[in-house]
Formats: sequence, C-alpha cells, structure tokens
Amino acid sequence: MIWKNKFHERINELWKRAKDENHKMTQTEYAARFGVTRNALLGWLRGTGQPDTEGIVRIATKENVSLAWLLGDERPADKGELVQDEQQLLQLFRSLSAEHREDLLMLAKRFQVHDAAHSFQADGGYAEGKVRHLCLSESGGQTDEALSGSQGRRF
Repeated sequence: MIWKNKFHERINELWKRAKDENHKMTQTEYAARFGVTRNALLGWLRGTGQPDTEGIVRIATKENVSLAWLLGDERPADKGELVQDEQQLLQLFRSLSAEHREDLLMLAKRFQVHDAAHSFQADGGYAEGKVRHLCLSESGGQTDEALSGSQGRRF
C-alpha cells in the first residue's frame, strides 16, 4: 500500500515515545495496547506488515494521534488540530504541577521574546528599541544578553 512506508516510520516513532515514557515496557505490552501479538507489532516495526483498517483506527485512538498523521500526512487537517510535537508538549504541560506550569509559561515567553529580538537583529536591527523594551518588560528587567547568555539560563 502507498502509506506502508510512512506507517512504518510513524509506528516506530510511537514505540520510541512509549519506551521513553516507560523504560520497562516490553513489545508484548505495547502490542497488547492494540489487541495484537508481539509478532504483529514486530512486522509493523520492521515494515513487513501492516494492520487492517480497524487496527489503524485503534492505534490512532490509543496513541492520541490523527489517522492522517499515522498514515503519513504532515499537515494538520485544520488549523485547530495540533501536530505531533504540539500534542506531546500539551501532554507534558498537563502532567506538571500548577507551580511548574507557571514556570514553564514564563520560560516560553522568554524564549519567544528572545527569538523576536534575534529575528529583528538579523533584519538589521529594525525596531530593536521596541523589542528591547519588550524584552525588559517580559523578563522582569533582565536584558536580552542575560536571557541568551549561559549564566542567564536556569533549567
């Protein structure tokens, strides 16, 4: 089938992600999520087998990915649908405590401001004063250099 190679890549990506989340997970346990045997999963991972239509739907549902993505489509179906990295980031965010969520949001805003400042510098410094003001207001008075320098980063 046309989508076989992309499915092979995607199921390997999902298996790697599952292993990253639970280092003790076995292929047998992962296969059981989808109601198949370890041998069926191994065929998918190697690219020598593929699930039927019901199996594809079951995988997409259990792994919280779209059918389009699982079959190889890189684009979100609509502007409201999240791509894989966004879905993963959202899952991680939801797993954090309220305090850590707040810290992560502040860090993301700093990165956003930092990226904006550097994109303006790449354009010859256009509107650098406005960006510098935004950097100072968003960072609680820290300069852009403090945000980008190694001593300014605290992870």
